[in-house]
Amino acid sequence: MKDRGQNNRSYIKCIMLIIMAILLSGCGKKEAEKELELVTEPIFIAEGVRGVDIVKQDKEIMNIAYEQQEYESPFEFWKMDTPYNDEVIVDTEAMIKLYQQLVMIDMQKIEADASVKFDKPLGKISIEFCQTTEDEREAAVMGQEIDKENSPSYQVEADSKAMLLIGDNDGRGNYYVAYEGAEDKVYTLNEMMVDAVLDVIPFDYILDVSAVADIETMKSVTIKQDGKTYKISEKQLKEQEYRSLYNEMFSIFVIEENLDASKMGKDAIIEMAFKRNVKGAPDLHISYHSWDEEKCAVKVNGDAFFLVNSDDVEALKTKIEEVLVK
Repeated sequence: MKDRGQNNRSYIKCIMLIIMAILLSGCGKKEAEKELELVTEPIFIAEGVRGVDIVKQDKEIMNIAYEQQEYESPFEFWKMDTPYNDEVIVDTEAMIKLYQQLVMIDMQKIEADASVKFDKPLGKISIEFCQTTEDEREAAVMGQEIDKENSPSYQVEADSKAMLLIGDNDGRGNYYVAYEGAEDKVYTLNEMMVDAVLDVIPFDYILDVSAVADIETMKSVTIKQDGKTYKISEKQLKEQEYRSLYNEMFSIFVIEENLDASKMGKDAIIEMAFKRNVKGAPDLHISYHSWDEEKCAVKVNGDAFFLVNSDDVEALKTKIEEVLVK
């Protein structure tokens, strides 16, 4: 189980991640998607990565991509399509550490004099990024200050892509690897370094909340609990009391993954439907269901990936009644 800590520390962490996401979000709006150049000699820094897809033994383990939408806050721009269907908020701090591992993987590969086939690789690590220079990468690795305004690594969109193919073990604690498009140029990489990426645990890269949505994008919120239905209008959401309740709705922290959906109760303890006022912004549906005496399952837009504390769900029920039952 992931150690989630106290709620106040989680709030502080959220604020820090918002600031970091803004720094990574670049300037201006995202341009129309363009074809990325496939490179066989990638040069990038962690802040220049815009997407990673990790596949092990033909199974996609995790996919993270930067997808900026006008109706979202900056910390929502990163999406984890696999395994959570874009519903979660990515932990930007943890994500950057993963990208730093990828930088070190690329830098520490050793050219090998070997003939290796990569038609059935053990794994694939696909990276979309902003191609930079050796000097900038060296400066970033050494912790030196980078001129972000003039750096290619801080542009909104990636301009390059590369796929690292993981082949057989050489029997000396290394994997044979090569980049797609240059399979004849074989390198070796330390197996512990590679396995740390291929064995990534997606749950370690998400923020504590199961979903989030900017209150300014809401037209209405409909809540059902204990056989009663309550509705909060767009006008009411501008009032402090209702804004406070809205924040409480998104303040139940996930504590672990839901690995046994069969234990989840069918009927919802709390059901919340969020209707948007922004064109293109999807509506949101969140519900909490019994799971055991200490935990509840949270379902977001039909998917129940996580568990939360039952006490937190009961506290939200009480808060809803305090505000909406007049």
